[in-house]
Amino acid sequence: MPVLAAAPAKIASLLPAPHEPLSREPTLIAEERDELERCETALRAANVAFWVRGRMLQVIRDGDLYRETHTRFNDYCLEVWEITARRANQLIEAWPLAEHLMLILGTIVPKININEGQVRALLPVYHRHGKDAAAFVYETIARSGAKVTAATIEAALTVLPPERFDRDEVARLLKDFLAGGARAIPPRPEDSPTSVFDAEGRRLEKISKRVIGHVQEEPEAARKFADELDRIAAEIRARLG
Repeated sequence: MPVLAAAPAKIASLLPAPHEPLSREPTLIAEERDELERCETALRAANVAFWVRGRMLQVIRDGDLYRETHTRFNDYCLEVWEITARRANQLIEAWPLAEHLMLILGTIVPKININEGQVRALLPVYHRHGKDAAAFVYETIARSGAKVTAATIEAALTVLPPERFDRDEVARLLKDFLAGGARAIPPRPEDSPTSVFDAEGRRLEKISKRVIGHVQEEPEAARKFADELDRIAAEIRARLG
């Protein structure tokens, strides 16, 4: 059975884990070359889980496995995988929690279907209190019978105390919330700052892919496009102060 068709636990045990570079030489040593090939094979696989992509990108980044062909990890992501550094970092940030949820909850919550939106919504709990706390929140919501969506998770977190995580208290607060106002949770507003940046970032990523595919055909137009992006970026930085 192909590695990426196996259960999450099997996948996690077979894929490389992030680590420091094994060598500082410009040329990859044999172990690094093999690891890069395994990572890139996983990244090229159709319908590969987002957490696998994040894990493989972190292995490549942390191990400096891109150094033979690219000076910067950002350039490697854009030129080889046609994703921005921002998107790569989103996947890298999310994968440890996503993998943990799959491994811990896969045998507890029937028909679990964890997606990136849910994981990103749980990241505040993960960063403050750890993986098990985030998994407990997910499991509590799932066992309540409520539909586990990013919007539900984000709304549920508003009733939890940010600085402490007592499981009994969290369970009580979540159950009370889900029994009451959770039924009226609206979709995440598309005009919120976070949603705007996420949505426009995805659009920019798609546009960049199309442009990169035509650079050689119309180099002058591509240069003007890049200059305009530089101008926009400079204006954003100026407003940031």
